[in-house]
Amino acid sequence: MGPGTKVTSSVNPLDALLDALADRIVARLRNGDPSPTDDLLTPAEAAALLKVDRRWVYKHADELGAVHLTRRKLRIPRAGIERRLKRGKR
Repeated sequence: MGPGTKVTSSVNPLDALLDALADRIVARLRNGDPSPTDDLLTPAEAAALLKVDRRWVYKHADELGAVHLTRRKLRIPRAGIERRLKRGKR
């Protein structure tokens, strides 16, 4: 693991490594092609854009085209949010 990567002892070490890897993948994806349609958002960011609760985002993750980076990390493509907003539903 590189500098700045933290592994907490309260979490399974393998889960912590997977979380660190997922964070690095998201960072690389965001730095690659900054096309707004390819952005991956956290559930909190998606909820803010949709003006819904974060739990709603988790409940409708498949419908939004969410990507599970790990068992505990979920990212939602901006394109999925935009599709939902165009349909006018929440």
